[in-house]
Amino acid sequence: MDLSSFTVLHAEGQRLVKGWFNRAYELKDDDNESFEGFIFAWFAVNGWAACVTAKDRDLEYIKFLGRSLDLREKFATLLANDTGFFLVANKFHEFWPIFKAQDIRRAGHHGLNINNRKEIIDYYFKNGISAYDPICWQFHQSAGEEIPLDWPHTLHAIYRVRNNLFHGEKSAHSEMDQLIVKLAFQTLIRFFRGAEIL
Repeated sequence: MDLSSFTVLHAEGQRLVKGWFNRAYELKDDDNESFEGFIFAWFAVNGWAACVTAKDRDLEYIKFLGRSLDLREKFATLLANDTGFFLVANKFHEFWPIFKAQDIRRAGHHGLNINNRKEIIDYYFKNGISAYDPICWQFHQSAGEEIPLDWPHTLHAIYRVRNNLFHGEKSAHSEMDQLIVKLAFQTLIRFFRGAEIL
């Protein structure tokens, strides 16, 4: 994987990707546009990722991006040096794991009247909702440690938000909460802009 390969992408491809990203970035401070902003940001990341990994399928390029030492270093550096990014990423981290919205809908658990995230997480586990990201969340909990706030774990949490949003989940439930989408969007957009990737 070569992060610099995006710079040699044909001009029209770069224009499209940067245009989507800039459109998303313009919405970063508008709480009412987090869903639209996330969608535009993901279009941009999708195009950029396909270019730098030479993989077209989401699951393939997500694997490559998560293993990238360059992206891990950029993420860690931004966490250490950008207070705004640190606060947003940490707040998003507090909502992990992000559960699969389709499973919640199928099990009839949408519309929970619970405001505390820890209670929501406990409720889903007790009621058999077992698909979530980052997938190693329970492993870290069982080991008595907090799941790391790093690039691979964050990428997988954001990708779960992406799947929940893109796969037609229109019903109201916690995993489509506006705050979760907003924090995923803010983390994604601030990382790619702050690390000067897009």
